[in-house]
Formats: sequence, structure tokens, C-alpha cells
Amino acid sequence: SAKDIYELLEDNLSNSNFQGAFVAASNGDQYTITITDPAKATAFFNTKSMYLDGTKWKEDSEIGKAFRKAYNHFLDDMYAQNPNKTNLSYEMAMAAVLNEFNVGVTLDKKDTNGNFKPIVVNTTIPNPNKPKKKVYTQDCL
Repeated sequence: SAKDIYELLEDNLSNSNFQGAFVAASNGDQYTITITDPAKATAFFNTKSMYLDGTKWKEDSEIGKAFRKAYNHFLDDMYAQNPNKTNLSYEMAMAAVLNEFNVGVTLDKKDTNGNFKPIVVNTTIPNPNKPKKKVYTQDCL
């Protein structure tokens, strides 16, 4: 959740050795959130009052709108037929905004072999004349 991101950043500010956290989803999937760029993470922490609403992104904030748009894209277009579409759409939307807003944090998901693999989603606007049309691509790392 957005709250997990800010808690990670706050913990890192109070103890620079603290670089990541484990997060479990309600469906049993396991994730880590890791600070991959301390300078960006420190700068992003200052957005807490603008972007955080309880445990989620403020819906009317720039990041909240971007998260909702990405979530709906994955829910309706990418995973519409997948029984796990809600969870998959949430993780992809979270990865998209972490990258798009230069948070300095990466979301990693535990695979079937027990390894955590980064989820990196790039957001592009292919046509400057249509800035609301975004394309999401997942990098394979």
C-alpha cells in the first residue's frame, strides 16, 4: 500500500541501514519493497502530506489519479479474464507509479522458486497530442 511505502521511507530516514521491508498480500503473495535510490526516496518522502490518505494514495492527487488510471488499464485491458485480476492490477499499478513518480523504491514479488523479482512498469505517452493516453510496459529484469 501507499502507507507501506511511506513507512519504509520513514524507517530508512531514522536508520539508514534499513533498506527494505516484506509485505504479504491478502491472497498470500509475498513482496518486498526496497529502496533502490536513496536520494529519490528521501525527496519523495516530503510528498507524504500531498499524496497519502490513510493507507492509500489520495485519489485527487497526481499520483492517486495515475494509480487509478494504471489500475483500471490493467484490470480492464490486461487481466480482464484472469481470476486474480484485482491483485495483479494493483501490483502493476503500484509498480507503475513507483517508477513514474521517481520514488526511489522498487516492488519485488516472490516467484515460485522463492526468489524476489523486481516488478518495473514504465509509463509512456506515445503521442504528445494525446497526453491522457498512456502506455504501460513491464521491463523484464
